[in-house]
Amino acid sequence: MLAVLVPALRGLFRFVVPERMGTIILSALVAHTAWHWTAERWERLRQFEWPAPTALTLAWIVRGLMVVVLLAGAVWIIAAAARKKNEGPAVN
Repeated sequence: MLAVLVPALRGLFRFVVPERMGTIILSALVAHTAWHWTAERWERLRQFEWPAPTALTLAWIVRGLMVVVLLAGAVWIIAAAARKKNEGPAVN
């Protein structure tokens, strides 16, 4: 499919529409298709009955989020220390 579409798009952008306008139109078509696929999948998912979250499930979710926040904080502190180390001493 790509072997056909890429040369076709190249010719389209070269001879029919400017590249910027073609990119905008192509992006709109892709977004439109993605929207329809998402809507179809949502309709399929609505057919199933989802289990109600229990207190244990919510506790695991909160614990997981706490781990994510702690890891993000550790990465932020390490990055700040590395930036400070790379700056070196202030020269007056």
